[in-house]
Amino acid sequence: QIETLDGLDKEIADAELYIIVQHYTAKDVVDMSVFHELSKEEEDLLQSNEVLYNYYYASYYCYTEPDANLALTYIQKLKEAGYKTSNMFYLEGNIYMEEEDFANAVIAYKKSLELMESPTVWYALANAYDALGNYDYAYQASLKAGENYTTSDHDKDKYGVALHNKILLEGLQKKLREE
Repeated sequence: QIETLDGLDKEIADAELYIIVQHYTAKDVVDMSVFHELSKEEEDLLQSNEVLYNYYYASYYCYTEPDANLALTYIQKLKEAGYKTSNMFYLEGNIYMEEEDFANAVIAYKKSLELMESPTVWYALANAYDALGNYDYAYQASLKAGENYTTSDHDKDKYGVALHNKILLEGLQKKLREE
């Protein structure tokens, strides 16, 4: 259904799907346990929807049971089905980052940003550029991330992007001065 939407409605639906999928697959940062086991009803829904199924397993193999090849296989199935959302490309970038394939991570994050602006994706892009040693681009991406997250408000920034970005930005400034 997301593909039939446009504009803000599409962005909201994409973000909601991403939150749901993360809820079911991502590990808790504190205790590294899976948040939630699927009920029989949820498993049936997952099996009945090809996009949800592929998205779920791409996320699962990115965050819970890391296996980049399997995760990318499910991303490819989404692409073949014509599914293109900002969060899908963000997920793809995260898979590439985990594999230290920073050039492909940059490509995926840029595709994500073409579809929807996100300080989290700008921060991820800054990290990918930093890993490639492209400090000018990393700095610019980090500045973009900081435009929306100016303080560490954990109600609005639960992953601490503002704080992490501030540290990255300071490190990049030092690297640029050294060049």
